[in-house]
Amino acid sequence: MADWRKKARRKAQEREDKARRTQEEEVRRRELRERRASERELAKKVARLGRKFKCHICGVSSKEPARWTTTSWSYSDFPPGGSRSDVDHVDYDKPGDLFECNDCGRLTCSDCMEAGMCRKCAEGGILWRWFRVG
Repeated sequence: MADWRKKARRKAQEREDKARRTQEEEVRRRELRERRASERELAKKVARLGRKFKCHICGVSSKEPARWTTTSWSYSDFPPGGSRSDVDHVDYDKPGDLFECNDCGRLTCSDCMEAGMCRKCAEGGILWRWFRVG
């Protein structure tokens, strides 16, 4: 008599295990889809950044966005001396690997820039910024 009860319990346990495994697999698939979607979105943003910003001398595209970290302190008794929180920022509307020339103000890669001046301004010796229109 107890034999059919053991079989029923085992089958119920197998159903529960299968449902749990199915649910875990669905969660893994959803997380994978979301991760792939965010990676695609990130790739689109970087591609858009590269199309928008280029070195004015050699034409190399920007490959990374501007990044910076802000730090804030909260002063309180717990923990002693307060606490520090760092927040990382990423701006896809500004290039992180192209720099502005001090003379002409145009974006330049690190290979074409020396001491804050682009190669054209250094060779030409003229301050283009003062002669730009608009």
